[in-house]
Amino acid sequence: MASRTADGYENGRLRREAILDAAFGYFARAGYHGASLREIALAAGVSYPGLRHHFATKDALLLAVLAQREERAAALLERDDALPVLDRLVALLEANRAERGLAQLFARVAAEASEPDHPAHGYFLERYARIRSHLARGLRADAAAGRIGAGVDPERAAVALIALADGLQTQWLLDADAVDMAAELRRSATGILRG
Repeated sequence: MASRTADGYENGRLRREAILDAAFGYFARAGYHGASLREIALAAGVSYPGLRHHFATKDALLLAVLAQREERAAALLERDDALPVLDRLVALLEANRAERGLAQLFARVAAEASEPDHPAHGYFLERYARIRSHLARGLRADAAAGRIGAGVDPERAAVALIALADGLQTQWLLDADAVDMAAELRRSATGILRG
């Protein structure tokens, strides 16, 4: 009996992962409004009611996809607080280069989520607040270690670094051959961090 329960749990977990993987691709290509739950279910190899068993609404599915993908980005940014902030940001952009779909998903959905009634609006507000706070904390540590200019305001520099990274990523998505986002981030951010 315990084996059936364990098998059922594992099968459910695998179906949930298949749904998240399929949804990731659809949201990255079509955005929230263009993605269809029925198409996602078909791509995941589950029935529409089966998808709805795991994710009652399209909103819930989108937020689950974003949360799952955010874990990787957070792990890169927060992996070693002893590393300079710039090194962590460069590592994140290098990882995004290897996962174009992830960069597309965040660029597309973040733009859509600028509308206050979008289901991911709150998610992105919280995400950017958390990243700004984390980067500012890291920049204060960088300042204490003498790695950035004495006149650099960590909160303002955090905002500028995020804007620079997001803008470079968008340019890279448009023309990957013309923009080396990690190298350009390192070059441009150096000026911001000198003060």
